[in-house]
Amino acid sequence: MENIASAPKGHPKGLYLLFTVEMWERFSYYGMRAVLSLYMAAAAVPMFIDQNGEIKGGGLGLQEDDSSLIMGFFQAFVYLTPLIGGWLADQYLGQRRSVVLGGIIMMLGQFALFAEMGVGGFIAGLTLLCIGNGFFKPNISTIVGNLYPENDPRRDGGFTIFYMGINLGALIAPFICGYFGENIDFGYRYGFLAAGVGMLLGLITLWVMGDRILGDLGKVPAAKLKKAKDAADAAAGMAAPAKGFTKIEKDRLWVIGILVFFSTFFWAGFDQAPTSMNYYTRDYINRNVGGALIPTSFFQSINPFLIITLAFVFSALWVWLDKRGKNPSTPAKMGIGITLLGIGFLFMVGAALDRGPAAGLDPNVKAGIFWVVFAYVLHTMGELCLSPVGLSMITKLSPARLTSLMMGVWFLSVFLANLLGGWLAGFIAIPKESNAPEKAVVRTVYVKPNQEVAAGDKLYVLSIQNKDTTLTAPFAGTIPIVSTTEGATVEKNATIVYVAPKGKVDHLTFFGLFAGVIMASGLFLLGISRKLSRMMHGIH
Repeated sequence: MENIASAPKGHPKGLYLLFTVEMWERFSYYGMRAVLSLYMAAAAVPMFIDQNGEIKGGGLGLQEDDSSLIMGFFQAFVYLTPLIGGWLADQYLGQRRSVVLGGIIMMLGQFALFAEMGVGGFIAGLTLLCIGNGFFKPNISTIVGNLYPENDPRRDGGFTIFYMGINLGALIAPFICGYFGENIDFGYRYGFLAAGVGMLLGLITLWVMGDRILGDLGKVPAAKLKKAKDAADAAAGMAAPAKGFTKIEKDRLWVIGILVFFSTFFWAGFDQAPTSMNYYTRDYINRNVGGALIPTSFFQSINPFLIITLAFVFSALWVWLDKRGKNPSTPAKMGIGITLLGIGFLFMVGAALDRGPAAGLDPNVKAGIFWVVFAYVLHTMGELCLSPVGLSMITKLSPARLTSLMMGVWFLSVFLANLLGGWLAGFIAIPKESNAPEKAVVRTVYVKPNQEVAAGDKLYVLSIQNKDTTLTAPFAGTIPIVSTTEGATVEKNATIVYVAPKGKVDHLTFFGLFAGVIMASGLFLLGISRKLSRMMHGIH
């Protein structure tokens, strides 16, 4: 730990530098994520304001189930690449070089999305973000763990502070990136630009202050450090370490694997936030507060706001319980976290019930805003029990020579969860055209220029020339000119039928299944937590 500037009391100064760098990186990621799903699902026409005052258009024009699947795969590979990036850092690059390299690649990915270079540019931007995150994500967390000596009781608290940096960036990002993205004077591409600027600020911070505060920490690959230590021990006449893993190391690795498996259930539910919960909030939650319509992307700030608000509460709770000998073990805390997430989905079930069974997919029938807010509250409490505890657990249970690699294994649970969650989100019913043309209904109708419609009139699509033709009713005044496609005729005063496509499930069933499966997995983990604690061999 030579050359690391430390505070005489409390935590090392390096923690606060890494806090700041991670804050800007998470600002970049969550700012992009807040608008990405909306951008993909928005109609591929110039932005316009509809009769309800909402921004429409300006996107890629993908169906929402396709957007959810793409979002799931993207978020999955964002958390698969840390497995590779962690191994490369351990063996060849070192953590510090990997963090800088990853930040540069992610910044370029955001700028590629801003450039709007068509489908190819869109794919290139997402690919760069996945690759860059693989280098950045596991290695900055490993550096945080290496700020502390082995068995230092401050480590869990240090990761809680670091986790607040993650969520401070995630808190402000949707407001800034969402403001630009969901603004007709700018557009979604400027949301991506703001995200790229955030990553640039993080890189500048590390470049200016890294050497002065961190010294050489993280510059030398872990494998090289281990070889040097083994050589020094051999020169001193000490016995060479045994090859392979000891019994204790094997048990601890088994615990990591089991907790990674159960964490998959958590992240599959938690990361419904940018897809199914985001779309549900947009379409079926009454976002009108005091006469102002809250942009959908702003709801993505509820979770990080609550993290910052509640992090010290949970940190103090663990200390209070520890003094009384009642502090739950790491597996127990994670089981509690998964269970709380499942309970949160019960509030989404409540939102579906609040709209009434007759509402179906009609976006004109809204649920109260408190349902989704309380869902995010429970999800956040679950996250505080699982995520920072999991990061700390990896640095405590992993063999030192494999810490970055095992951090990548931890993020593997998020990879698997997003594959599963993105696929499942594609099964939720959304209003879209049915096989019968007389029932084709959803959000925006392609019409002839300046067609006049009286307030309260309901429109009915009779002839569909384009599978993306959609409808919202009622309109008031002049319908925005979305397309002048010939043959898109409409008729006034007809009844609109909202049809769930075949193979889809309603929102009540969808959120109910998430609640049941996730709560069951959390309770099962709680049931085996004592056995897992014994396998950790003294590490709490």
